[in-house]
Amino acid sequence: MKKFVKLSLAAAVATAGLTSANAGSLEEMIKGVEVSGTAVLRYNDYQNDNTNDATSSNFSKLAVDVVSPVNDTLSFGATVETDAATSGFATGSANTNTMNSETADSNLQLSALNFTYTGVANTTIIAGKQAVDTPWTVAADSDGATHNGTGIVAVNTSTPVTLIGAYFNQTNFGTVAGDSMQVIGAKASIEGFNLEAMYANQEDSLDSWTIAGSTKFSANDIDFGLSVRHTELQVDGATNDNTLSQAKLTAKSGNYGAFVAYGVTGNGSTDGVAFDGSAATAMEGWNTGLNDQADASYLMTGVNAQVLPTFNVALNYFDREGDTVADDASELYTQLTWKPSKNFYTYLRYGFDIEIEGVEQNRGRLQAEYKF
Repeated sequence: MKKFVKLSLAAAVATAGLTSANAGSLEEMIKGVEVSGTAVLRYNDYQNDNTNDATSSNFSKLAVDVVSPVNDTLSFGATVETDAATSGFATGSANTNTMNSETADSNLQLSALNFTYTGVANTTIIAGKQAVDTPWTVAADSDGATHNGTGIVAVNTSTPVTLIGAYFNQTNFGTVAGDSMQVIGAKASIEGFNLEAMYANQEDSLDSWTIAGSTKFSANDIDFGLSVRHTELQVDGATNDNTLSQAKLTAKSGNYGAFVAYGVTGNGSTDGVAFDGSAATAMEGWNTGLNDQADASYLMTGVNAQVLPTFNVALNYFDREGDTVADDASELYTQLTWKPSKNFYTYLRYGFDIEIEGVEQNRGRLQAEYKF
């Protein structure tokens, strides 16, 4: 069945590009075409402890990527996906209550259509509509919104420092969606330390920069990971910068793991430092996060055990202290994850102590994701 689906989709894409009756055979047209993607199903069950109100919601999202070689240095790529908002995954979108109605059909959208050129040594150039991969965005979220833009991206790895430059004449994110954006940056790995510096400018809207560093080391049979990041974002016309500083420490020994992370924001950080709460410049738990919070601190900690090769048990606690009591939030939840193969996993999550803006809640989730 999988082979048939790939052939059908590739044939449809190839057929759409026919320009004359003398085009080559279908077999020649789809030779070398690669099809991949993700499929996600999610079920949420939330209950407000203060009012006993309950909400049950179903979500689904499908994304299909097609890559086809044009010649030795040029390839064509496209992505079609169900719209995250109508699928219920986009931040701020209205959930479909399965107690009242069936889930509405999702709209299909073309989220990427581009060409990749590798004819310059150690350089990759992508031109066209594409997912925008930056510290401020989540480029292609299998269970969330896709941040995309139309423009050109160039990445050069000819020196120990990777150089990145991008210009988009239109995006679907930012302070004003649709405005042009420029991104430049550099990444390097020096004696086990990974370093990153990036700058972004959205025309007549904002400027932002971020620096980050990470490393890994071992001590007493424990593998550690340490990362730090600082981000500042200035909205044009605003009097204060938005800032977020964060640090994270991970530890793993055998089948057991743990992590602790801490972040703080500045007094004027109500506009946030990221276009997505799940981006690298932000900090996010399950129902809590630090982006868009002024003068706040955020503690994230968790432990997990790989009890079987395919089964993991985790316990996480996140706590945010804001500028006012209404901004305080905390959550304690456990998660059981089953991963029988590299391309499929499912998890059951239950939050038995969640408090957001003074409202106590119980929340449950069941999710499955397949990559093909």
